[in-house]
Amino acid sequence: MMRTGRSGTMEPVFACYEKKDLAQIAENHGLAGFSELGKKSLIRYVYSRVMDPAVMSRYLLYMTEKESRAFRRAIAMGGRVRDNDCSVFDYAGCGGYVGFRSRTEIEIPREVCQAFADLDDQEFEKKREKTRKVLNYLNTTASLYGTCPMHFVQMLYKKNEDSCFSMKEAKRVEAECPTARKAFLIKENRVVLLDIEEERMEDVYLEIQRDLSYYEPDARTVFVMGEENYLPFDSYMEALEAVLWNLTGEKGARIRQ
Repeated sequence: MMRTGRSGTMEPVFACYEKKDLAQIAENHGLAGFSELGKKSLIRYVYSRVMDPAVMSRYLLYMTEKESRAFRRAIAMGGRVRDNDCSVFDYAGCGGYVGFRSRTEIEIPREVCQAFADLDDQEFEKKREKTRKVLNYLNTTASLYGTCPMHFVQMLYKKNEDSCFSMKEAKRVEAECPTARKAFLIKENRVVLLDIEEERMEDVYLEIQRDLSYYEPDARTVFVMGEENYLPFDSYMEALEAVLWNLTGEKGARIRQ
């Protein structure tokens, strides 16, 4: 547990952390070149990077709706929150923006409150909403299918959201999204689940899929899978029914062989 005292800035808060926690924050931001630093130097390094407006903006773009509301509410309350469950602040804490006094009390230093207030305008919120949606569709389709064409993900997004995103936007999300929030990679023109890429199972999934149609989750299902990381039971049963239907047909017989 990262424990802090009352503070106006992040630097003295970081002094309360163990070196391994500081290194983890740096890794969460995709930073490099800190492995040989002593703790004092690491504190200065992490502090200077974390409080950079571009770094803060990029990291906080990937807050979920629930996390975003809680973060704003905490800032409106002066940066100190007591609650039976403060886990909603875990992501911001892993980025170095929240100090945990206990599991039921968190603190956002005044410096962070002010920095977030400076960047949190309508343009930022519009970008955060779009970024989270694109991430949810990329993570959800990768998790559901293992691998699928990018044009299918774009088609599904347009169907559900009455909007669109480009390959450039998808690659920006892939490049900038913190590792802990990303379940996919983009390989040529396909979305691939990281787990099957690591196990070199992509060809197996492609063979299984072949002519089978993709289950098309609705916007609610994508949101729940993306934000809460689970598939609603009714959607799961519909998807299972579709799979079983395919497997009992002629195509399924060929695949089983």
